[in-house]
Amino acid sequence: MAKPERTNIQGRSRRTKRLSRLVLALLTTSAFIAAVVLGAFVLVGCVSTSRATSDLFLAELHVNKTYDIRLRFGYFGGCVLMTGLPPPAAGADSGAQSYCVVNMRASSADDLSQEFREKLGLSDSPQAALAAALAAAKHLQADVFAWEPPLVAVLLVVVSSLMLVVALTAASPRRRYKATLLVSALLGGLAVALALTTDIGSRQAANALLGGGAAATVAPLVLGDGILVQRTDLQYVVQDASAACTILLYVILGVLFVRRTADDDNNRKPLAFPQFAFFANGVHS
Repeated sequence: MAKPERTNIQGRSRRTKRLSRLVLALLTTSAFIAAVVLGAFVLVGCVSTSRATSDLFLAELHVNKTYDIRLRFGYFGGCVLMTGLPPPAAGADSGAQSYCVVNMRASSADDLSQEFREKLGLSDSPQAALAAALAAAKHLQADVFAWEPPLVAVLLVVVSSLMLVVALTAASPRRRYKATLLVSALLGGLAVALALTTDIGSRQAANALLGGGAAATVAPLVLGDGILVQRTDLQYVVQDASAACTILLYVILGVLFVRRTADDDNNRKPLAFPQFAFFANGVHS
């Protein structure tokens, strides 16, 4: 009677292990996709006029005269929204006009000013105000909000997590395998560090410019030429989520490695001669 009961217990144990492995695999996949997608969204703010990216920006420069200019910029892109333009810029349509540049860092402030003037058909007065806003935005992009940490973080998440997943499917006592495992773990740690640097560093930079607290409660910073600097919380919320998913990904991968090591130890057959245990351990190491 004890044997069928033991068989049932072993069967339930196997099913529980399979279910837990499936859950961990789904969590790993979800965390990986979320970390990569959110990391990409952190980078693509203001690369197009679509609402999905134009509402993601590190800061907004606002000039309000007889016309209204809003220049939003992310780590690379920048979008200009203009309303109330005088002729000939407004033309037959007096509604809002917008134009985005995929990579503001690749061009000088003068080249960007000329490009926006041609695309929006600006006259001299709004053109001068936009040129001043572009110069300020270029300064903030170059000297305050670094692009390297978020970009490298996304690349390292992809490379290191794939290396760790491959290492989970195979094991070897060879030094090359152990060295590869160590390198992938170090790259994962660096990815987490860069994700946190992006999240905390950009938030601290924005708080240093505008003061702490929610964006809705912070007064805009007044620069020269009547330029106001303000921000919203959406970009920083996405960065929080990206860093959290990156940390979660490597925590789950660590749990999978611990489980696999435990399973390997349980499946290892005991030695017939315990006096040779030291020798066997030396061979496996």
